[in-house]
This record gives sequence, structure tokens and C-alpha cells, in this order.
Amino acid sequence: MDGADFAIVLIRFHSYARLCIFMHMRTTLDLDAKLLTKAMKLTGENTKTSLIHFALEEIIRKSNIKSLLEYGGKIHIDHDVNSSRGRT
Repeated sequence: MDGADFAIVLIRFHSYARLCIFMHMRTTLDLDAKLLTKAMKLTGENTKTSLIHFALEEIIRKSNIKSLLEYGGKIHIDHDVNSSRGRT
């Protein structure tokens, strides 16, 4: 099992069992050292792994925001903010 750590879990549901395999991947990346250093300073991440995780989460977050923005002006919500806040 070079390059990967595996966790094997046996889960029982009612009268049958399922075998689940969770994989933790290792990979080799060729990254610019200056970009890594600058990104680590900007984000406050202190390991390369945490920096890559942060970057991947940001890509997904920005994609989700972009998807939501596509609904702009297409959904009408009839809601009186003042009355919900107890204002007259």
C-alpha cells in the first residue's frame, strides 16, 4: 500500500454487513516555493498540507457563491423586514 493509508470499517445494518474503505491519499506536487511561502503568509496556514486544503475549500466556496449569484433577480421573496424585527 505505497502512497496511501487505508482504514477498513465493517458496518452492520440490520441483517447484513457492509465493508467501507476510507482512503487517505498521498501525492507528489511540483509547486513554486515562492508562491507557497507567500500564500502561507497571506493565509496564516503553517503547513503545505493545510494550505492546499484551504485552497481547495476556497475554490469550492467561491464556486458555491457563484452558483448562488446566478439566482440574482430570479427569486422573489415577499418579506417585510421591518415587521419581522418588530418595527412599525
